[in-house]
Amino acid sequence: MKFFIFNDTRYDFHFGCRLTINSLLDGLRNRNGIILGTSPAGYDWKVDDRVRKKIQESDVIIVNGEGTFHHNQKEAHALADVASFCKAIHKPCYLINTVYCENDKDLAEKVKDFKKIFVRDGMSQDVLGAHGIKSKVVPDLIFKNSLRKFSSQKKGYLITDAVSHPEILIDSNQKLFDLSRQIKSSYLPLSSHQLPIDIFSLSQIISFFTYMISTALFLIIGLFRKIPLSKRQRLYFAVSESSYWKKIAASESVLTGRYHGVCTAIIARTPFFTLKSNSHKVESLLNDVGLGNKRLINHEDLNNLSGLRARPFDPQEIALIENYCSTANIKINQMFDEIFQLN
Repeated sequence: MKFFIFNDTRYDFHFGCRLTINSLLDGLRNRNGIILGTSPAGYDWKVDDRVRKKIQESDVIIVNGEGTFHHNQKEAHALADVASFCKAIHKPCYLINTVYCENDKDLAEKVKDFKKIFVRDGMSQDVLGAHGIKSKVVPDLIFKNSLRKFSSQKKGYLITDAVSHPEILIDSNQKLFDLSRQIKSSYLPLSSHQLPIDIFSLSQIISFFTYMISTALFLIIGLFRKIPLSKRQRLYFAVSESSYWKKIAASESVLTGRYHGVCTAIIARTPFFTLKSNSHKVESLLNDVGLGNKRLINHEDLNNLSGLRARPFDPQEIALIENYCSTANIKINQMFDEIFQLN
């Protein structure tokens, strides 16, 4: 069975997104699916004849919703248009791994053109249900890693960056970085170096070398004067997925402003505190796990150093996390099986 995938978020150069897409590709390939190609996040597929040709050649189209379908973003409408295009040519199109909130009725009508929808949290299912749209809850694809084994030895405090959404957290990234320097903790942005996704792509190779040259220049400039945090963060990136996992898993406590930071802390069984994100995705994940809002903090709390070190998980929390992770893996595999059985 041949697949084409929309919203390949690996091009956002973020470890959470990379792990998610890798899980998607593995889930299809492990069932002998053939990937004809992917369309990068934010790419205008409507002006590219090659993409439309790939749709025609594919048996099934997959749209990775991830964090796109909220606040009526134009990117969400563009991805929903994929479903309408596919419906017109009788091509099955699935929306998977998606959040859904704060969208208008026009987007809801477009979303009805997907053959099936798999949301990653309960609140998103409720929002779609209010529009008369059925969906299944399947945890974020990063939880395909939930059965990984990590060392139980944990030491030190780790702080990550936060998602950018200026409407409610104008300076949270700066506060988190400053806090890490003030208390001398480890600092780990969830972004990754811009390694080529396709090692045979000349444009990606050129972009990579341009990126590395600019990074070296920022490093040199940073020795003499202050550089913007968005550039300085590159000096703290994990060098690989393995390194990223090890840093999260080896920490005694994590403070994060990233949805996938919460996901990886849960998978690694690392105690955490988390800020709200740019949609209901963090609160809904915590509710789905059964943790409630005990580990959710407000942005104002970053002004208060006391109490920001996450307490260890209690036995009830550990049981809830174990149950969520084990069932998540089952649900993810069932989703892939269902897609193959329906086509």
